[in-house]
Amino acid sequence: MGTFAFTREEFIKIQKDISKNLDLEENFEVYDKLFDEKADSQIEYLHKNGMEALFKLNGVNYQIFKNFQTHLDGKFPTLYDASVDLSKDEVYQLITTKELYERVLKIDAYAKRGISRDCAEAIVGTVLTTVGAIAVGGPVGLGLWLVTKGYNTYQLIRACR
Repeated sequence: MGTFAFTREEFIKIQKDISKNLDLEENFEVYDKLFDEKADSQIEYLHKNGMEALFKLNGVNYQIFKNFQTHLDGKFPTLYDASVDLSKDEVYQLITTKELYERVLKIDAYAKRGISRDCAEAIVGTVLTTVGAIAVGGPVGLGLWLVTKGYNTYQLIRACR
């Protein structure tokens, strides 16, 4: 069995804090600026090279995303179990991935588009790699920004085709 960066209790507290932080109204200018500068090239790179290459390009450990996908597949019964062998910063990114994924699905349900799981994952992966280092420690306002701006605004839906 691997190692865990946090106890289960610490993990749950961090998860709650990140979920709250994601819905605060802050950092919108930072996210807007990053996406204005990087989103199109990120999406293009994703199309040409795949998700793993996009993570590598941005210096984000792809194992975070693989563990998240494995959790969605039910092979890790809890998100805490999916945090095995990740560093503390990577655990924050894993939790952020899950929280963003849930928000993308809510946006999609409201818009009634019926995007696939792969599409939702591509949107989350693009957002996570674009915000990069900001995602460590629970990005304040990122979830609310995603909901407010809508992923279509930054053509993230293109990553699904």
